[in-house]
Amino acid sequence: MKKIICVLLGALILAVYWKVQYHEFINYDDGRYITENKHVNSSFSKENFIWAFTHSHAANWHPVTWLSHILDVQLYGLNPKGHHLTSLTLHIANSLLLFLVFARMTGAIWKSLFVASLFAFHPINIESVAWAAERKNVLSAFFWLLTMWAYIRYVQKRNLARYSMVFLFFALGLMSKPMLVTLPFVLLLLDYWPLKRFEIARDQRIISGDTGNQIENKKKLLNLVFEKIPLVVLVVGSCIVTLLAQKSWGAVVSFEIVPLTTRVSNALISYFEYLEKMVWPTNFSVFYPYPTDELFIWKNLMSGLILTGTTIMALRLIRKAPYLAVGWFWYLGTLIPVIGLVQVGQQAMADRYAYIPLVGIFIIIAWGLPELLKNFPFRKKLLSVLTGIFFSVLMTLTWIQLQYWENSVKLFEHAIEVTDKKYPSFVAVYNNLGVVLNEQMKFKEATVHLKNAVKLQPNYAEAHNNLGNSLSGLNRFREADIHYKEAIRLKPNYPEAYNNLANSLSKKFNLEEAISYYEKAVQLKPEYSEAHFNLGVTLNKWNHSEQAIGHLEEAIRLNPNFSEAHIALGNILFLKNNFKTALYHFETTLKMDPNNAIAHNSLGSVLGQQGSFEQAIAHFNTAIKINPDYAEAHLNLGLAFSVREQDAKDGRFCLNCNQKAVHHFKIADDIRVKNGSWNNVKKYIKSASTIDDLPSIHSGDEGYSFYVAGHTSADPRFKSGGLYGPFAEKFHMINEYQSMKFGFLLGDVVKNASHEAWRLVKKDLASLNPKIKNIVVPGNHDVGIGASNSKRDIFLQQFGKTFFSFKHEKDLFIILDANINQWNISGEQLQFLKRSLPKKKDSINNIFIFSHQLIWHHTSKPEFKKIKPNSFEGRSKNLNFWDEVFPLLSDLDNDIYFFSGDIGAAPNGSELFYTQYSGVTFVATGMGGGVRDNFLIVSVIKGAVQIFFVPLN
Repeated sequence: MKKIICVLLGALILAVYWKVQYHEFINYDDGRYITENKHVNSSFSKENFIWAFTHSHAANWHPVTWLSHILDVQLYGLNPKGHHLTSLTLHIANSLLLFLVFARMTGAIWKSLFVASLFAFHPINIESVAWAAERKNVLSAFFWLLTMWAYIRYVQKRNLARYSMVFLFFALGLMSKPMLVTLPFVLLLLDYWPLKRFEIARDQRIISGDTGNQIENKKKLLNLVFEKIPLVVLVVGSCIVTLLAQKSWGAVVSFEIVPLTTRVSNALISYFEYLEKMVWPTNFSVFYPYPTDELFIWKNLMSGLILTGTTIMALRLIRKAPYLAVGWFWYLGTLIPVIGLVQVGQQAMADRYAYIPLVGIFIIIAWGLPELLKNFPFRKKLLSVLTGIFFSVLMTLTWIQLQYWENSVKLFEHAIEVTDKKYPSFVAVYNNLGVVLNEQMKFKEATVHLKNAVKLQPNYAEAHNNLGNSLSGLNRFREADIHYKEAIRLKPNYPEAYNNLANSLSKKFNLEEAISYYEKAVQLKPEYSEAHFNLGVTLNKWNHSEQAIGHLEEAIRLNPNFSEAHIALGNILFLKNNFKTALYHFETTLKMDPNNAIAHNSLGSVLGQQGSFEQAIAHFNTAIKINPDYAEAHLNLGLAFSVREQDAKDGRFCLNCNQKAVHHFKIADDIRVKNGSWNNVKKYIKSASTIDDLPSIHSGDEGYSFYVAGHTSADPRFKSGGLYGPFAEKFHMINEYQSMKFGFLLGDVVKNASHEAWRLVKKDLASLNPKIKNIVVPGNHDVGIGASNSKRDIFLQQFGKTFFSFKHEKDLFIILDANINQWNISGEQLQFLKRSLPKKKDSINNIFIFSHQLIWHHTSKPEFKKIKPNSFEGRSKNLNFWDEVFPLLSDLDNDIYFFSGDIGAAPNGSELFYTQYSGVTFVATGMGGGVRDNFLIVSVIKGAVQIFFVPLN
């Protein structure tokens, strides 16, 4: 019978919890317990075995639990399915053991099955089963029940061997989770009932008059207590180790933060609320916030009265209904370690804490309910029907509740839905949900929750750090930096915050400052592989490749599976012609991740450099197959085809004689032009040689266009005076484009400013559609250098203001004059810019800013190093753009485009340049050199910006 019951019970538990195997890891302790714990997620080794026993981690010392996690990783890797199935297997084993233990102690099979079924199917136990990090709960319960099983055998035949099994299982349980410290007390309860190892005189006469019986009873009781002393010794040792571990991690909350009166009050309410959740199993949450205000007096009084009344009743009925006293004191006693008198963490209570304690209440129900109905004529039939209905409902509720544990987002959103969100300790839920959304790159949603977190608890460093990550993901780096710095202020030894602040600075190309913060991160946490990697990459950008190699090697030593570090190190070594070692790193990456397109491309580059073109081509093709939009792989494949088709006559590479090469060059060019440095696909530059290449903006569409042309003064080789000839020849494109509203001539429109020169320019512009408003952005040839000179006087007479702004539809246009004060936007013009930029309440989509000079050019920023302005005439040594102008722009949420036009006047001048930097798109365009000349047509359709590159030669 017992075997059949065990098989059926096990099968039902498996069915109810079946879908847990498809759940993900949870972003709440699963990281530090499993996925981010290098000792757990590496392998089962002597070093990790010793670590499990000699170190506390995550405020716990539970070596057996660590070993179970390490074994899981050894068996399943970091696939959550295996980890969840192990926990489910333990829960099934616990349920079966609970049934067998009570059936053996009491002989009451059906009542024991009722207890085991309540334990197996009650939704309050889902947290212990579905949360991988709570392995310690199901594992310690497993050893708890094995200890009880061994104890029953010892009671039947007392000898050292059987007691040793009790001692062993108890020790393993304590090393799984210290909550077993109350088990010796529970064994004493079981000695009273159902084991009946000591008799309390039932006759009042004997109690009052027979001194011999009283002495005998006391001896029996003392012997049973002394019997538990070896177990108590283990308890004392476990308590000491646990307190030391929790204090060393700062997990124990002081009485200054949570006073003793508040703890006692919360404990009373928690005792009652666990019972409430058992009776009415709804609104379960992964986190119940700790109340910081005065708890309701009526709730305290009610809880206290219920607890006191039940305790008195249990004592009064101890002889008539011993199961009531045993079950009640089981519940009260086993909750003591986690009831909050010693407060660890921010939670008021937790479902997992009730995993073992509620067994006591299940005992009371299993034995008490039949007793209450013993005189009812249809007792057996009624109990059978009620039990069937009850467990059907319970299993359904468990099935439903289990779905919230599918992933972190569902779990935390459900917690927000069902719990009281007003208390500061609820910050943990907002914070963790924000982290998950950050990982899913849902930065806008994450920002909302993380702002709630810092609002609830302004001194929560982790929430500030994570909010910084969200803002950084939205390219709001200036705001992100504020929160990173606040996290560091609140928690000066916070390596992750230093690393993230450095990431933000690096994205803004403040490499020198970024390096200093990365160095601080690795100083605080030498084993921080990610910071070593970031430091190595940044040092390499700063041209300190030898130092970079050292940090990348350290990142790999700390995390041998760090594929990005292998690739970065391999690329540096490749450039140093250390092909052998570079090959090793790329091949190592591909062993770990055969679908890593970057590794295939890099490996192909090395093989191509070594002359192994067929192998190189194979790897480039694989990279493209994995990522068809991988521009660099297309480019390298084209080069490989070209080099392979080497011209036999003079040994030169025939770059255009191989059709396969030309095909991949074109694909690479299209992808790079389309994506460039943009991080939004609506913003890109396409080539447009004819009107057919431009998008149609139909009547009624929300859209318009404008052209942007830099350095348009005529080259004497083509024309004397007026506009640059090849540019004027493209006027038909501008005229035919029906949506064209404006034209911006980005300075140096004339070579020598005079009224005659401007007359010739206007004569050429007259060929354009008169509906187009042509705007001249002043250059140094147009207005001279300084605030007062004859050229400026002529310009003012011809065009009026040299800096101004206007709005069109929902977009803002700003024209700047950088000639007034040596390329600085200062004084009156700076104040004008501040006034012109939109406030948050303004409904502005895009901001277009125009200047002749590349006032944003900065040679210390790698992205800008390759661009070469025509001249630096009139430029001061210290420019204020990055200190005073750029902060005004980076604070805005709008899409910002900054156009400049002082390039391309000579054959060796820069070609079209564009990059995106901290949310601002910088574009430079120009002409006049006879090669690489171009202008731009910009289309704005329903707020989305498209930039088209029009080549002139």
